[in-house]
Amino acid sequence: MSTALHDTMIEPPNFAYGWYAPLIAHEVTKDKITGFDYMGQKLIAFRNKEGKVVVLDSVCPHFGADLSKGDMCDGQVRCYFHGFYFDDKGQCTKGDVVKDPKTLEKISVPQWAVEECAGQVWVWHGPNPSVPDIELPIKSLKWDEWSTPVTSIRRTITNSNMCYLSENIIDMQHFDTVHKWKLHELVDGPKVDEEGRFVTDIKVTVNPGAQSEKAWVRNLTRYINMRARICFKVYSPGNAIATSYRGVEIDDDNAQRNIVCIYPIDEKNVSIRVACTVRIAPPTTSLNRFKNTVRKPMDFLVGKLMTHIAVSDFDGDLKVWNNRKYLTNPKYVKEDGPMILFRKWYLRFWHQDYFHELSNPASTGKKIPSIKVAQVS
Repeated sequence: MSTALHDTMIEPPNFAYGWYAPLIAHEVTKDKITGFDYMGQKLIAFRNKEGKVVVLDSVCPHFGADLSKGDMCDGQVRCYFHGFYFDDKGQCTKGDVVKDPKTLEKISVPQWAVEECAGQVWVWHGPNPSVPDIELPIKSLKWDEWSTPVTSIRRTITNSNMCYLSENIIDMQHFDTVHKWKLHELVDGPKVDEEGRFVTDIKVTVNPGAQSEKAWVRNLTRYINMRARICFKVYSPGNAIATSYRGVEIDDDNAQRNIVCIYPIDEKNVSIRVACTVRIAPPTTSLNRFKNTVRKPMDFLVGKLMTHIAVSDFDGDLKVWNNRKYLTNPKYVKEDGPMILFRKWYLRFWHQDYFHELSNPASTGKKIPSIKVAQVS
């Protein structure tokens, strides 16, 4: 194996650069501090007076207390230890027993860049956590023509690498062996498109209960075979969207989006969940807005059903993800899909410190574009 090829197949860092969604939007409120683990760090989230989500480090820089145990007071985080207050920029503004506020100007908590989109809270991870290198890729999609996303419960994958989860998109064999999908046609891909996304377009027949461990479920759903066309787009290690259409043709009026959210909890554990949304009428007229309001309960039920099916699909993958060993020289076959192309694409999300692992950075690392560049040649 050449050094360039060997470098492409090195195990990726679990803390790759990009946007990730560790929280669901409704989990963050004005009057409450929400603590969570992200990239091996403890962070907090809350909403400021304007309702915008704010994410800060959870460690108080004064004496190391956990700010997630504090309180929200007039839009600021109050540390329970010494009563220090932090605003939505992370700056300490006052202390319960501090007489001169000027002495607190040197005390601040690191802030993380945040976006709210598709019912999720997205947090940037990059060289500067507060200044993203790129915009959130899915923010430009027309979300006003889709129903309110319904988000599934989380699944935690232990002792795993985040790369495994997004790599599934190019693994054509596992759609049959794990998910029991019958692949009829590979319409396009797997490939890197002009916008730098890794994409696949397939036509399949899906049986929603085929991989259930319960015999009665498999028997009950034996004859439920749904033809579908599914277009996968992987935007980054932490985000992919699978748009599915009933039947085999692309029909925007009959579409469903599954937003896959992946993020590393720490070096060994990864979280995954999916949010489902269906196409609705453009809210440009009073009649359309009325129709969408009437449809809302049904759209919610459809979303709940689809997220349940999606999570059930993940359960099959969990058996692999929780027990898989990363191989730098896998003995893959043609039916697997272009694994080397995918892992080369994945290199753009590596942080620079990780490139010291490369055996020949001159031939590999320096040829890989930064996250700002769209296409891998």
